[in-house]
Amino acid sequence: MESLVWPARLFFDARFYGKTGPVGNFKNYNFPIHLYWTSDDPVSDRRSVSTFWNQVENQFIAHLHKIEPADYRQKKIAHFGFFKKLVRDQLWPEALQKLNLFLHWASRSLTHLP
Repeated sequence: MESLVWPARLFFDARFYGKTGPVGNFKNYNFPIHLYWTSDDPVSDRRSVSTFWNQVENQFIAHLHKIEPADYRQKKIAHFGFFKKLVRDQLWPEALQKLNLFLHWASRSLTHLP
């Protein structure tokens, strides 16, 4: 399957960034990132995920979690499969734990704002 690394790279290219799409705050991510991607995803494959996240600046380490469908007894998960009920008992608990940790971190961080 063809990788979408070219469009991901072009997203941040100086010729297009801020002209064909919004600039955003990719240089200002100041929170923990846990990203899940599947090995069979035609949109967010290894190369496009790496290309995109290498452009993002963050004071925290971004944790990229690769999901292999076979590890969860699935034939495919692909781009939207993570959100299907079929894998909720297998994949959702860890993601929910990460979200809860983030909410705990965020609530503590917000109390220290001026």
